[in-house]
Amino acid sequence: MTALLLVSCSHVDNGPQVKRHSVSENLEITAIRPGVWLHTSWHTFASGARFPANGLLILDQGELLLIDTAWGEQSTRDLLSWIDKEFSHPLDAAVVTHFHADSAGGTAVLVDAGIPVFAHPRTVGIMRSRNMVVPALIAEFTASDAVSFRHTELFYPGPGHSMDNMVVWLPMTRILFGSCAVRSPEFSGKGNVADADERHWPIAIRKVLQRYPDVNIVVPGHGPVGTKKLLQHTIDLFADH
Repeated sequence: MTALLLVSCSHVDNGPQVKRHSVSENLEITAIRPGVWLHTSWHTFASGARFPANGLLILDQGELLLIDTAWGEQSTRDLLSWIDKEFSHPLDAAVVTHFHADSAGGTAVLVDAGIPVFAHPRTVGIMRSRNMVVPALIAEFTASDAVSFRHTELFYPGPGHSMDNMVVWLPMTRILFGSCAVRSPEFSGKGNVADADERHWPIAIRKVLQRYPDVNIVVPGHGPVGTKKLLQHTIDLFADH
């Protein structure tokens, strides 16, 4: 991945070209392609264990789009502060890929900042039922499982890690953000399956692989950026279902 990272820290039309920047103790930004940044935030559990979660920041044709909030409200505030400092204009919109805190835990911060936040109808329904701050519903999902959204494609492959998990495709760079539907081999086992459909999970990821066979980079919800091998790894994890 080293060859993919950008090394200049100057401001250019494609935004700040940081190789890797620690915004705070619990938030890090890494460039993975021109105009595409990985944001990684850490949550500390009651046991004292710290665990990372990934999201993306995309600058395309002058529009700045956030994929998933940081993990928690403070890290999301830190992320917004970094964006305000490094970019010439504010965030245009955000998408959350499922209802869990590592994806949507900073939604209230974004809404309070006046940033439009969007989600799949299933995500909206679940968040509403749990009295969470609710994103705007992407109505196009009522007619299709794939929706064009701000220079990306949002795809709902069916239940997997959660009943509402989406993936995000960046066609110009062939980057797939798999969110928590895609597992990294860095972390053993199946992860959090409390809200999972383990039988359908491999079916969902096969649909993702079939839809995006030319994927170049895969970003899992947790762990290092990889290739399409992460998709096959996830399928293999649930082969017994």
